[in-house]
Amino acid sequence: MSDGACPQHNQMLRDLIETSTEVKEIKRVQIEHGRTLSEHGAEISKIRGMYEGAVPNMVEDMRRIFKDQEAAEETANLYYAQVRDMAGEQESINERLGKIASDETIDALKNQMISKEVHQQSIQNIMLFVKLGWVAITIAILSQILRWVFSSGAI
Repeated sequence: MSDGACPQHNQMLRDLIETSTEVKEIKRVQIEHGRTLSEHGAEISKIRGMYEGAVPNMVEDMRRIFKDQEAAEETANLYYAQVRDMAGEQESINERLGKIASDETIDALKNQMISKEVHQQSIQNIMLFVKLGWVAITIAILSQILRWVFSSGAI
């Protein structure tokens, strides 16, 4: 600034320079903020992209988990049905075994009764033979006595 310049113009020049410096500073700050904002925007976009990418994946994971849970429940229900069927089969087997055991018990009792009847029949047959033997012995003795009587001429 020259000494011969008008003080008013000098002031205007100073104000312009100052304003220009302020404008430059403002522009610099705006540029920095712009970079910062664009960086933040990029970060936000990046984060948004991650979330936007993650949300469908999370939804898909949740669907898969629910499908796995449904499959697990179906498998558990199948196992429960199989166990229930096996328990029913076991009851049926137990009933059949009980019937077989009772049938065997009945057969054993029948056999025991039959053997008692056979034993009684054998005893009766033996007693019949003993009686017949006594009758035969008695007849033999009587016939011998009658022979003696007739041979001795007593009659």
